This record gives sequence, C-alpha cells and structure tokens, in this order.
Amino acid sequence: MIDFEAASVAIILFAFLVFIFAYWKDATAEGFSSDRIFDSVFMIAVGSFFGGKLLFRNLSIDYLKYQLLTSPFILEGILIGGALAVSIAIKKNRWDGWKIGDMLAPALSMYQAILFLGFWIRTGQLSMLILLFCFGSLTFFIRYLKTNHKLGSSTRYFELKRLNRLTFTGGLFATYLTGSSLIAILFLLTHQNFSNRFWWFQFIFYFFILILSLFLIKRRLNIEGVRVNSFIEKIKSILVGRSKQIDKSVKDIVENDPFNVEASDGFRNEDELGEEVQDNQQHGISEAIKSELNDEKVMIKKSLSKIEKGTYGYCVKCGKEIDEKRLKAYPTAEYCMTCESKIAK
Repeated sequence: MIDFEAASVAIILFAFLVFIFAYWKDATAEGFSSDRIFDSVFMIAVGSFFGGKLLFRNLSIDYLKYQLLTSPFILEGILIGGALAVSIAIKKNRWDGWKIGDMLAPALSMYQAILFLGFWIRTGQLSMLILLFCFGSLTFFIRYLKTNHKLGSSTRYFELKRLNRLTFTGGLFATYLTGSSLIAILFLLTHQNFSNRFWWFQFIFYFFILILSLFLIKRRLNIEGVRVNSFIEKIKSILVGRSKQIDKSVKDIVENDPFNVEASDGFRNEDELGEEVQDNQQHGISEAIKSELNDEKVMIKKSLSKIEKGTYGYCVKCGKEIDEKRLKAYPTAEYCMTCESKIAK
C-alpha cells in the first residue's frame, strides 16, 4: 500500500531539488559564481522553511515546541519567506535583481508545478490537478520564451512601434508573477469562501502580486523605452549625418572629375579625354568611389526606413536582435554576428 503522505513529502523535496538545479543552471550560464549561487539557495531554503512554518499562524510556545516540524507548510508563507531571502542575497552579493528574477522565474514555475503534483497525490483533489496543469503550462511557456530568445536577459519583452525595439531584463520574472497570480486568483474565484478570513487574505495577497507585476512591467517599459528611444535617435542622427556627408562627397567628386572639367576651348570630347591617361585613371577612381558611396547611401536609406517601420536592429536572416555594439560600429548592419560569420564562409 502506498504511503501517500511520504510520497507527497518526497515530491515536495524533489520539487525543491529541481528548483535548485534549474536556478543553478541558468545562473551559471549568466556567469554567476557557483559558490554564491549555493549560498543563496541555502538562504532561500531557510527563508522558505521558516516562512512556510511561521507566517499566518497563531504562534505560541507550544506550537514552536511541539508542532513546528509536523505542521503543514503554508504556500504563501513559503513564497514570502523565500522572497525575503532572495532580496537579502541580492543585497549581500550586489546582484542585479532583475537578472536574478529572470533566472528564478523558470525554476519557480517548475517548482510550483511539481509541488501541486505532490498536493494532488496527497489529497486526490481535482483542483490540485488543474493547478498542476496550469503551472506546468506556465513553465513550458516561460521556457519557450527563454529558449527562443523572446524574453530574459537583454531580450525583447514587447515590441512597440513607437519605441522601435523594447527590451528589458526582468521580462521572465514579470511573466511568472503575472501568470502565477492570475492562476491563483482564478482558482480562488472558482472556490469562493467569503466567510473564511484566510480566503480573503489569499485573494488580496495574489491580487497585490498581480498589481505589483503590472506596475513593474510598466516601470521597466518606461525606463527601457527611454533608453531604447535614446539609442535609436543616436543611430538615426549618425545615419542622417553620414548621408549628408555622402551627398557632399559625391558632389565634390563630380565637380573634380577630369571628364567634367571644362577645357580652355570648352568641354573636352571623349577622344581628347581618351588621350589623357592620367585623367582617365582619375576618372575611373572617381567612379569607383562614387559607386561605393551610392551603395552606402542605399543602405542608409534602408536603415532609416526600418527605423520608421520599427524593424531596425533585427537580423534579416534569423530575426534575432543585432547586438548594440555591432550597430554602433556598423549602423547599417543587416546581419547579426552569427549569421554574418556563416555568410562570410
């Protein structure tokens, strides 16, 4: 006979191990030290444990003596305790909180999916199975966004034409907060218990998280929108300035071309020019330079057109963003470094 209590505890522990592995994998990929990662994991474990055991309870000496270890965890307490531990780790290590949020988002959604699997095994309730499905779907969605470079560190969250290209670190974290809070709110609304004070606490708690996530998104959009607009305006200014330089250079080349210089008896004809080897060579050089400048002018026009359409800065082959450093060096670049290398071969 299956011991459902032991099985659910085992799955909860397994969920935490999966969380640690997913968090460690993403953090090391971002260049974070393994030692500091595991230090933060320990802090998260301690914070989650005491948050789940101590918060939202009628605490007493007897509870601390006899019930602390045997009492069930409260999920909201786990989340708050873990969040406090993460904030302490971020401050202690001077990490970028948004990057940490992006690394935690896939791990947290996966953790909750496995956690509700444990709750379902323990209770057999259909509602736990539905929550398992919802958080499982959220996990796959976040992973899809991350692996396909839709979200995450330095990748786009929304595309707005007026901003041309909107990116911000923290996109995965905002997606997790929004998705998880919506799932919780919808679940509570389908299991109404207005007479229960804890039901009201849960509803307000997740509604607050939803509002917070939307506020964070709006704030990051405003911050990054200004940054992206500033970058695009600089690129546009460079392109327009270079276009004017090309026009002036082409005009100077045409005016100084030996074939266009007036001789003492009028414009020289083609036969006379053909006899002047030096002038002929100079004309060839002028035409080559003019051709290169005209080609560059065409590329500048294409880039300015892309800026107006909101498509500037994306590789025409793979569709991924071109690194800003590359765009600063080559404002008319059409390919990312990866595709450029493949084409060069």
